[in-house]
Amino acid sequence: MTGQDARTTDRVLDLGVIGVDPPSPTVPAARRRGRALVLAAGVVVLVVLAVVAATRPGPAAPRQPAGPPDRNLTVFADDRLYLPDGTQSSMGKRIDAVYETPDGLLVSYEPAGDSWHELAFVSPNHRFRTLVDRATGPVLVAPDGQRIAWAVPGALRVAFLGPDGTVRPDRSTPVPEGTRGTPVLFTGSAVVLGRGSGSGVTEFDVWLPDRGDYLPSWTGTTHVTGMYSQYPGSFDLIGAVGQPGSDESCLARLDPEENLRPVRTACGVPLMRDNVGRISPDGRWLAVRTPDRLTGSPCVGVFDLDTVFDRPGLAATWDATEPGGWLDATTMSGPRGDGHLWTWRTDGTPPTRVGTPGLPDPDAVRVGFATRLW
Repeated sequence: MTGQDARTTDRVLDLGVIGVDPPSPTVPAARRRGRALVLAAGVVVLVVLAVVAATRPGPAAPRQPAGPPDRNLTVFADDRLYLPDGTQSSMGKRIDAVYETPDGLLVSYEPAGDSWHELAFVSPNHRFRTLVDRATGPVLVAPDGQRIAWAVPGALRVAFLGPDGTVRPDRSTPVPEGTRGTPVLFTGSAVVLGRGSGSGVTEFDVWLPDRGDYLPSWTGTTHVTGMYSQYPGSFDLIGAVGQPGSDESCLARLDPEENLRPVRTACGVPLMRDNVGRISPDGRWLAVRTPDRLTGSPCVGVFDLDTVFDRPGLAATWDATEPGGWLDATTMSGPRGDGHLWTWRTDGTPPTRVGTPGLPDPDAVRVGFATRLW
């Protein structure tokens, strides 16, 4: 397979049962929609709950009531996939990201004994189908689930993903020899490339597939220090830029058509340079890692995107070690550093411990949350 064709053979995952309570009834499948976030995930591996991606075309949508946080969890940890029905399976060497669709799971992972990455579809009855192989990095899925993006040696590719799991080539562009970088974020219209060293992704560039071939412009984006997501209801992105005369960064709305030019900034807010951020389903809240004001240790800070660019500051601070998964428009679940998962709410309700057994210990292994696509 060339990396842009789909395999037609299916196989059944070898699954083992773990001690998880029976899942709640499945929500009826909805039509895929939205221009929300997909945080790509090559280096982000933090537990996966159902992170609901949704559009925000204007005023924030009405908030959903909080659902039970210990049901319908799709969690991955290193090479293992933990499904809501209480089964688990090894996907290979390492799972990059998991995306939930109304029809099943899309899993980007590294197969065992291979340095390439693949994208596979896992159906509710555990049928396994490889859609893309021989990618040089994680295969990214757009928020609406209709397009995917990935890199192969010497090229970047975008393809349409059909409802039956077929992959139809769309765009391809050569990458100049010697240019490093791999896709780290895909909005459906913009492919954000990242590169860095052992300290993580520290440089960024953009390819707009519908505008023609990729033209490297790494030197024109050196002001960008972090990348979180697509800005809700917009073509823009949300990330961080350096603050002149300071080592601190500013939260920023970025224009992908103009070398990630800052459209608006919010300075004087604490940010850690790690590209870890999660936007709530209604597009209002952004959870990122921030340093604790007293100890300097990582915690989670929450920004209100409706007001932060007019009145910079945190709307809430949670004692989580890093952002987890949004359960609804106001509730997030994540690790607290004590070996358990907890939930926090934007209204200031005290955190509560999640009672799901059989999940990987957040202190023993790095875990990740699936992103839900509609």
